[in-house]
Amino acid sequence: MRDPEHVDPEQVLADQAVIDLPGRREYMKALLWDYRTNPTQYPSRPGGAPPDCPR
Repeated sequence: MRDPEHVDPEQVLADQAVIDLPGRREYMKALLWDYRTNPTQYPSRPGGAPPDCPR
């Protein structure tokens, strides 16, 4: 995130409430693991990282 001051604190709480739902932690871990272990299944961009990815 380029400027944390642009984040609405209320939205952060709403996002966290969804993340804290039962079973969501395991789902997110599985999703992140899938991205880590299956990079060939995901489309790549010329030059590697997406254009909005911090370097």
